[in-house]
Order: sequence, then structure tokens, then C-alpha cells
Amino acid sequence: MGFTRRDLLTFTGGSAAGLMLTPVPWSLLRDTAVLSENWPGIPQPPHGEIRTRYTTCTLCPAGCGVRARCVGDRPVSLAGVPGHPASRGVLCPAGLVGHHLAFCRDRATEPLANGKPVAIERAVAAVSSAIAACGPRESVGILDPRPGRAASLVYRRFLAGLPNAVHCAPPDAQPFGPFGIDLENTRAILSFGAPVLDGWLSPGRVLANRSHFQLIQVEPAYSRTASLADLWVPVQPGSEEAFAEAVARALRGETADARAAEVARLLLRNKPAIAIGGGAAVAKLNAILASVGRPGGFLPRRDFTPATDIAAVPDHSIRVLLIEEAAGAEPLPWDLLQRKLVPHNSVLVALTPWLDGYAQHADYLIPAPMYLESLDEAPTPAGSTVAGFSLSPALLAAPPKLTAPAEVVLRLAHDSATYSDVLKQRVAALKKDGRGTVFTYPDAKSTRVSDIASAGDLWKAMLSGAVWLDDSGAVPRPAAASQAARLPPVPAPTPEYPLILIAADSPPPHGSPLMSKLYRESGLRRSTNAATVHPETGRDHGLADGCRAIVKSPAGAFTVQVIFDPAVMPGVIEMVGQAVSPASIRRA
Repeated sequence: MGFTRRDLLTFTGGSAAGLMLTPVPWSLLRDTAVLSENWPGIPQPPHGEIRTRYTTCTLCPAGCGVRARCVGDRPVSLAGVPGHPASRGVLCPAGLVGHHLAFCRDRATEPLANGKPVAIERAVAAVSSAIAACGPRESVGILDPRPGRAASLVYRRFLAGLPNAVHCAPPDAQPFGPFGIDLENTRAILSFGAPVLDGWLSPGRVLANRSHFQLIQVEPAYSRTASLADLWVPVQPGSEEAFAEAVARALRGETADARAAEVARLLLRNKPAIAIGGGAAVAKLNAILASVGRPGGFLPRRDFTPATDIAAVPDHSIRVLLIEEAAGAEPLPWDLLQRKLVPHNSVLVALTPWLDGYAQHADYLIPAPMYLESLDEAPTPAGSTVAGFSLSPALLAAPPKLTAPAEVVLRLAHDSATYSDVLKQRVAALKKDGRGTVFTYPDAKSTRVSDIASAGDLWKAMLSGAVWLDDSGAVPRPAAASQAARLPPVPAPTPEYPLILIAADSPPPHGSPLMSKLYRESGLRRSTNAATVHPETGRDHGLADGCRAIVKSPAGAFTVQVIFDPAVMPGVIEMVGQAVSPASIRRA
């Protein structure tokens, strides 16, 4: 009996149908899914005892309390600390997955000299030699992303021993100077581009008080904060100060345009009110609103330690620049830093966890520990009306070749102390002063510092999870809040560059592998090669939604994909990571 084609088809079809009724294909699918989700870099929690540990988040200046669920010694989930006086039990998305950062693939793991591995001792010796070789008109600078920490004290002590030195900070590192914001009593906020509902101050504090204040957002882009504000006032880039002047005229009862008059009515109806965003015109608004030194406005605090704005440092004056890069901060534009360095033989040292950002321009890269990998501190949160201090104990083992930025500076100073010693000295000073209260995370209790037996007991409490808060009041009231930083000038459009290029709203550059995947797949993180324009602007320049185009500015040309969005102002191009400048766009 022969084997026909029909027999072959019958056998094949029956085999396929029978195979689907067996566990084989489903087992293969399951095993493939498991393997695809467990490639190198995805953390595998160990088996072990489940326990709770406490720390403080240092991914931004908010200093939120953290409750970590650990398996053995490894954290597997993070949550807020209930009752925390600043964060109110809330963590932002970055804080919830902060324990994932250690597994990012673009982190630095060993010291580099001009891109090549080098021993930490040789890197420190080379930087010391460069400092010793500084000329009489050349200086040494340290760019401190968060002035006011114990690490900042280490930097200032080291720089004080040098003939020409400058302790500097990014332009937005101290947005309110020696003041905090009495958010609990504020009834209206006029914001000029501040991300009030997107990570401003402490997210938990803002969330707890959101129902108590009216938010007026003035900015060109339809940001997340603008979309959630009570009133969004779209303005052309560079016209923010002019609009602030118009609001000031309306507050004084003078003639102003309809939009400024409406904003003034809202501010007067919902006092106490404040204006934020920088600039002389914004400072004038706060003076008119009498928001300085009064409840619901700007209140001074005791611990303010000023640092020089890097933008105010003379150009071509720094021979050696050490840059500490904070985990959640975006790097400053390279052209700003490059202008500050001497034209020849300058040395840039990046104290950073990352291989991108400043590391791409650094002569020496000294890798810093990631969040949760070393003992750190959280200073007074931005905008707080009282001084604060807490520790961030390590919950993860750090790779062997990492060095905390403060430890690097202690080596340069030939100081035998460790960063831990400096932190202990700060805690001992708090105990000696005897002022303030300590809120302990495990039991959610507040204790007067004067009631704690010794500096050692205070240190143990801080390591176990606690925050120290100063007493309020008893501070002289300065005449006006610091609003020295001016809004960046925007050059007027020209026939060559008829449009204005502004930065698009986007999540922070670094996140956990999980958050990066979610941001990418949800569309929350815009692509760096996407340009968003208003449909009218696009049609006026011969573009179509989704087409390829070339954006040109004085900084260079970019090939982009065009996205039409009616929320973008006419005459504006939004791109991720771009500084404000005039620009043009044409179809590729």
C-alpha cells in the first residue's frame, strides 16, 4: 500500500492538531518568555529573610523618606515613609524604582583618563599636579550641584587653601536663595515655567497642598504642569519678563492687557500669593504682593550657604574644574562650561556615575557610587522654610572601583578623614546645638534633640532612618527674596532663523531599566530626533505630520521627524535637550 500526498497532509495536520493539545508548545512559550525577561542586567532577588530598612532618597533635592522592603540585604521595592514631615509618605516614579539604577548599563565602573582605564591613585596625582601648575590668573573650581551639604563643606575647606578657587553651583541650584516657601499657607502661585506639578519642591508636600492654592502657569510649552494648572497663559519665548511687568502694572491698578489683568485679579482674590521663576520682574511682583517674610510667602531659614553661580564666573578663568554630577540632574550645556575654562591646558574632572553627560568631555572620569550604594546625606529640601538634614545609608553593595566625590576631594587635600567622619561631625554639631526635632522613620515619632542622650545615639537614629528639622522662627527678615537669576534672553527671529527653538518637556535623562522601558513605550519620553510644531507652523514651512525635516540653529543642524501638535505655540519648535535659540526648519 503506497503513501500518497493525501496521507502526508492528513498525517501533518493531525500531528499539528495533536501537538497543540500537548504541553510542549505552551512550555516552550513560557520558557522563552522567562528567558527573554532575564537577560544580564535584570536583577534577580535572592531567597532569604524579608525585612524592612529605611533610608532617604538623594535622587533630587526633595529628600523624601524611603521604606525599603529587602530580601536578605537587597531592596526589592521602595515606598514612602508614612507621616514624614516633608515627603508625606509619597515617592515620585523615580524614587519608587531607585533601587534599579545600579543595573543601568551606561554607568561608569572604573576611573578613566582620556577614555582609558587608570588607577584612582594616578588620576588623583595627575589632578593634584594640574592644580599645582595653575598660573596666577587661573583658578580651581568645583561645580557643586547641591550646596549646603557636608560634602559642600569639604569642597569649601579644600578650596580655601588654594590661592585662586571658586565654589560654584548650577544656575538653578539655589532657586530661592536663603528662603523657603510657606506652601501650606499659600493660596496662589504665579509660575513662570517652574515645574510645580512635575517634581517641584517635595512632590508629597505639593500634592498635600494642591487643593489649597490656585496655580497660574506662564510658559510657551504646554507642559504637564501647564496641562494641570488652573490657568495656562501661553507666551512667546523670551516674553516672560514683559508679561510679568504687565501683571505688575495691573496689580498697581494701571492699564494692562486682558490676560495680565485676569492674572492680577486671580492673585488679588487668592492672597497670600507668590511669583516664582526668576528675573527682576518676578522679584518686583513679590514685592507688590508683599510675599517676602510673611506667612504664605517666602520665609528665611538658618542654614543657607551661598555658592557662586557658574554663569557669573569669568570666562576663560578656570584651569582645573571638578564637576560633581547628581544622579537625577541634567548636565549643563557644554558650551557654558567650555567658556569658563582656560583655552589651553585646562583639566576637567567628572565625578559622576555615568558615561555620558560631562564624562564625554572629561580628561579624568572618577566613577561615583549610585544612589543606595554608599552612605550619603540629604540636606535641606529646596523651598523648605526650616533647615533639615538626614542620612541616606547604603542598601546595596557598590562595585569596587567607585569613589564618592567628597572622598576624592579629601584625597586631593591630603586629609586622612573619611566622608563618614565628616557626616559624624555634622551630627555631633546638631546634638551640641540642641535645637530642633528628630523624626524617626520606623516608629513615626518626633523627639527633641535635647532629649537624645548623646551624639552617638543621634548618629544611630539617623543611620536607622530619621530626619532632623530645625525650629522655625527667630530669624532676621531680609528686605527682599533673592531673585537675581534672570530669565535667559531669547534673540529675536531673523529672516534666516524665523522660528524659536525651545526645550521640550521630558523625563530625566537617567532612570531605571524599567522606567526607561515604560517611558519609551508609553511615549512620555520624546525622541531626541523629534521636532514638535504647531500645524499652522508646519504648513507655513511646507511640512507634513510625520515627515523628515532639517532644523537649523546657530548651534548646528539636526535631521528630525516632524510631529504636529496644536498645543505647541505658533512660531515655536520644541525639541528635547535643546537650548533656547532662533531656528529654521525645512523639509528634508
